[in-house]
Amino acid sequence: MIGITDQTDNLRYLEEILASNPRYKKVHPQEITSTYTYKHIWKLLEKGKYYVKIDDDVVWIDDNAIPNLVTRKIGNPNDFVVSGNIINNPPLGFFHMRTGAVHPYFPERFQSLNVNISSRPDYWRPSQHPPWDGPTKFEWDIKSDLPSWANHSWLRVPDDTALYQTPAAKLKYEFWGDSYDNWAIASQMHMSLFENIEKNQLDLYKFSKSWIMYEDRIRINFMCFYSDDVLNTDPENWPNDKGDEDMLVLDLPKKLRRRK
Repeated sequence: MIGITDQTDNLRYLEEILASNPRYKKVHPQEITSTYTYKHIWKLLEKGKYYVKIDDDVVWIDDNAIPNLVTRKIGNPNDFVVSGNIINNPPLGFFHMRTGAVHPYFPERFQSLNVNISSRPDYWRPSQHPPWDGPTKFEWDIKSDLPSWANHSWLRVPDDTALYQTPAAKLKYEFWGDSYDNWAIASQMHMSLFENIEKNQLDLYKFSKSWIMYEDRIRINFMCFYSDDVLNTDPENWPNDKGDEDMLVLDLPKKLRRRK
C-alpha cells in the first residue's frame, strides 16, 4: 500500500488497514506525488513480482476479479498490462451498454421525506425502491440537467425501451468527454451495477474473449502487471511531461510492441 497523502484521517485509515493483516506493508515515497511525478512510485517496485494496482476510487471488487486478472497476466506474458473490466470507466461503459449490463434509471421526481438510510441495510437494492413514474417520452439532457436535490435516489424505469432516453444512451467509445465526467451517466452505471448484483447477473459485463486495446487508452485504476516489465523501462527517467497512465498504456506498449 502506498501512502501519497498528508491527510491525517486518510493516514489513520491506512494504518488500520495495515494492522488488519501482517502481510500488508506500506511503501512511502519521499514526496507527495501527482500526475507527472508518479514515476517516483513505480521505481519502488520489487523485482520478480506480480502486482495488482487498485486505485482508491475503486469501491467494489467481484470475488473472481483478482484471480482472473492475475491468471490472465501470468498466462499471457506478452501483455504489458492487463486491466480489469471496470464499471464507469471509459471506454468500457460503451461496451457494457451494448452487452445489456446497463438499465434505464432516472432521478426520482419528488423528494422523499424522513428517509434514514442507515436504518435500511437493503437500501442499496433497486427492488426496495418504487419504480420511476413520469412522462413516457421524458428524456434526460446530460448537458444541462442538474441533480434533483442532495441525496436524491435513482429509480428503475419499468420500460426497458426507455434506455434510449436515459443518460447512458449518450455513452460513446471515448476516453474523455461526457462518458468520463458526466455525473448522470456515472449514477446510472452504478445503479445498473446494484441491479446486476441483486439479480445475480454480473455475467452481463463479461466479454467472451479478452479485449485487446492496441493503441487505444485504457485506465489504470485496476490492473495487473509484472514488476520487471516496468522497472526495465527505467521509470526514474520517464519524460517529465508524461503521466504514468500515458506511459503504461500508450507509450511503452507501443515502443516495446507489447499488447495491453
